[in-house]
Amino acid sequence: MKRRRRRSRLLGLALLLILAELALQLAAPLIQAAMRREPGQPDPDAPLSVLCVGDSNTYGLHLPQVYAYPALLATQLARRYSRPAQVRNRGVPGHSSAQMAQRLPADMAGQNPDLVLLLAGINDTWNRDEQERGLGSLLGRLRLVRLALVLSAGVTTAAPFEISTDEDGEIVVDRGDGAVRVNPGEGTLGTLTGSELNAAVRRGLGRAIEICRDHGATPVLLTYAEGSGPFVTVNEAIRQTARGHDVLLIDLAQAFEGHIARRGYEALMFTDHHPTLQGYRLVAQQVAQELEQAGLVPPPRAPAPGDVLAQPEPPSAPGLSLGEAGTLELSGPPGWAWQLLVSCAPVAGDGFDAGKTRIPLPADETLALSRLEPGFSGRLSANGHATVRLPPALAARTSCPLAACLLLLHDDPGPDVPQDQVQAVAAVTAVLRLP
Repeated sequence: MKRRRRRSRLLGLALLLILAELALQLAAPLIQAAMRREPGQPDPDAPLSVLCVGDSNTYGLHLPQVYAYPALLATQLARRYSRPAQVRNRGVPGHSSAQMAQRLPADMAGQNPDLVLLLAGINDTWNRDEQERGLGSLLGRLRLVRLALVLSAGVTTAAPFEISTDEDGEIVVDRGDGAVRVNPGEGTLGTLTGSELNAAVRRGLGRAIEICRDHGATPVLLTYAEGSGPFVTVNEAIRQTARGHDVLLIDLAQAFEGHIARRGYEALMFTDHHPTLQGYRLVAQQVAQELEQAGLVPPPRAPAPGDVLAQPEPPSAPGLSLGEAGTLELSGPPGWAWQLLVSCAPVAGDGFDAGKTRIPLPADETLALSRLEPGFSGRLSANGHATVRLPPALAARTSCPLAACLLLLHDDPGPDVPQDQVQAVAAVTAVLRLP
């Protein structure tokens, strides 16, 4: 008798959950429509919060963090709003579209973004998340589960987020619960092509779009600027997802066809298909323009009388020298932003352009790894100094002798300076060879 009553209660609970799920499924489109940021006449006096998620193309490899497209987009948006737009970069090198979607609730927690810019899919060719093909995928599509995630995110403060390298030189992400390697142990390595790749990208992005809308944010899809090889399949999957989910698409691949024809591939893209500084500037410019055309952000404000059009040159030159016990001593004008770059020691002809400034280091893997060190950027103190300790893992990852240089950075080039005329690097030191 007791067993029968228990079974009846379980059946009743199951029926209640099924009815609740059906009700949420039916009500979801109405709720999402009510919460969605509708195109129209955006208020330039209203605060704007933008979240940029994806892989290394969002994070920004080979260049200082201030040159990734989210940081440059913040500068573009600053010209359109009376108060600074909040643009957060949550790109993680190596992430697939499934991993991006899986971690999206944590990235949105405590931030309540108005817009979420999604750029992912190329790592689906090799980084395949098991949860997307099992129970985790099914649970992730249930409205009851997603409602619980939304409610928990609403009472959670913004989660910490830090990318660095561990003692073995591997990329790790710390979201407040300890550093976790980006790829090892998270997915299944393999080669995905054709229709399987297309389906994986559409599945991961589709889930990310649903999560954005559950949180009341407007999702925006971006294609990759690169348009060859497997990017052809991935970009087409992104376009199909945008059409299928009625989402704004910013087709960077299409825009870059013209840019590359005029400026050359090498000026806009590194050989590993990531944008250069000039490429990222064009990405930020394209995103801002298309958000404006879609009615999601206002047009640029006319400069007021007396507006400063460019920051002054640094009153003193930056300095970089060896300190004690493996430290580097940095100096320059107090309060200025700085970035330390470390690479293999350059040979004749090595270097790359950062705007109008030549960086005298090779854009190699060591430089990319140094970009992931959170202690390699900051602001000079009130007395114009900073001390940096070199992590042992950086030297352990390479057999070549190392060298470094220090960059002083303009935080904001001004409200009315054309993007292709911005000199974000204010000054750079000569190369310092490291012991």
